[in-house]
Amino acid sequence: MKPCFFPPFTLPLPQYFTVCSFFKYLFCRHIRILVHREGREFFGSVRPSSVQERENSYGRSIRIQDPGSVKQQKEKTMAFKLMQQRKANAGAQRRERAATGGQSASMKLLMRELPGLMNLHAITDNQLRLLFQEDGQEDSLYNLRLKVSPTDGLWEGGAFDFELHVPQDYPFERTRVDCATQIYHPNIDAEGHVCLNILREDFNPSIHLEEICQGLLFLFKNPNPDSPLNDTAAKEMIENPQAFERNVRTSVRGGSVHGRKFPGCLATS
Repeated sequence: MKPCFFPPFTLPLPQYFTVCSFFKYLFCRHIRILVHREGREFFGSVRPSSVQERENSYGRSIRIQDPGSVKQQKEKTMAFKLMQQRKANAGAQRRERAATGGQSASMKLLMRELPGLMNLHAITDNQLRLLFQEDGQEDSLYNLRLKVSPTDGLWEGGAFDFELHVPQDYPFERTRVDCATQIYHPNIDAEGHVCLNILREDFNPSIHLEEICQGLLFLFKNPNPDSPLNDTAAKEMIENPQAFERNVRTSVRGGSVHGRKFPGCLATS
């Protein structure tokens, strides 16, 4: 084999390439170590701050991942998966509406419950009456108005309006109930919040609107001072039942109780 006469070497060609490869390795290794010590890549891009590098006893670069960055990356991954899941659920709901003529599963369930709700006044001897919006749109089923008119108990003769806000994921989410009438009751506060066990600790998806309406009527006949939203009324009901009954009658007629003025809510014939 003819020798290679490229200065300054006069070596056979295979040995020449071996020597060149060796010097190339040394040069690249030296540059890589210098660049890593400066915390930058060879082309000047900044390395991620979450990645640390050091050299072991052999002079090789070792990448060390910051534990904090690992947690952040996991959180980002979980957030991304949750976003993808929500998109998939929204797409499934759109496809379901398209397949069922635009009606969601909750709307179909409400439509099945509608005959029983319309018959509440007959079942309860006009103590419960469900009211709908005048526009007659199907979305009005998600916002109902209930009139409760007890025929016995302390609130006898009164008429009390409740607003039922049915969620889109009914019956898997709780229906929100607000009292639109000012009332002196241990389980209803001044803002209209209602404490009913089937809407709180005893809630489950098997509870439907008719049971919620019946539960509101039960609340007038059997108030519960052990789970109060109006502490003053609950304490008075326990310690002085006669004064509590007198104040309830006064509030229904439109008088003042403990410095608070109540509108008259007597039922009209």
